[in-house]
Amino acid sequence: MKPVVRAELVTDWGETTIIEVARFDRPVELLDPVSIGLSLADGKQLLSGLQQVVISAQAEEYCEIRRVCSHCRRQTQLKDYRRLKIDTVFGTVSVRSPRRMSCPCNRPSIWRFCLARYRKSYRNVLHRAFSCCSQDWPRGCHTGRWL
Repeated sequence: MKPVVRAELVTDWGETTIIEVARFDRPVELLDPVSIGLSLADGKQLLSGLQQVVISAQAEEYCEIRRVCSHCRRQTQLKDYRRLKIDTVFGTVSVRSPRRMSCPCNRPSIWRFCLARYRKSYRNVLHRAFSCCSQDWPRGCHTGRWL
């Protein structure tokens, strides 16, 4: 007998994929009390394979959703793919992760850069001005966190 374990993955938008998780070989001629059913090693292999399939599918679906620009709803281009390692209870899973390019409608402008720079320098000026506050001032004012 050759038991085959398959996982059926259904995305949020209804696509169905069937993936083989594990395959075991159990010849009937060699059947004895020790080899009946699945061994602990077979169970670990099965769970590790299932974890790999589920995490890879989740990461792929998440990346596909995140690839759509939130402003103009166009699909952004990809730079390249990287491998990420995720530690789980059933072992380390390696996942292919895409790096996306920013959408042309959402490029940082010079104005945003100047405004962020201005806020940072303004916060530093206020931090220096109030660094000698007495204890009567509201808590956190001397760190500039209230900005």
